[in-house]
Amino acid sequence: MEIRQDIYANPNPTKTSLPHQQRVVQERLELKDRLDKLLAFIDSNPTFKTLDAAEQGRLTRQNNAMVEYLHCLEERIAAWQ
Repeated sequence: MEIRQDIYANPNPTKTSLPHQQRVVQERLELKDRLDKLLAFIDSNPTFKTLDAAEQGRLTRQNNAMVEYLHCLEERIAAWQ
């Protein structure tokens, strides 16, 4: 998954983001941080392999849902540019 960093900088310094837009950008940053941590746990933490298959599956589904949510936020942000 490639995350576009350029869509988070305001390309027009005279245009100020609206409060709800600022909240969405902040939400995206927080979600990306949580997603990175979950992915690191799934990919690199030996504890993940010790979990039963059902729990591994739930964490993988959670990861997939977070990726989709991140994409939705990114599409919204890109539409404001």
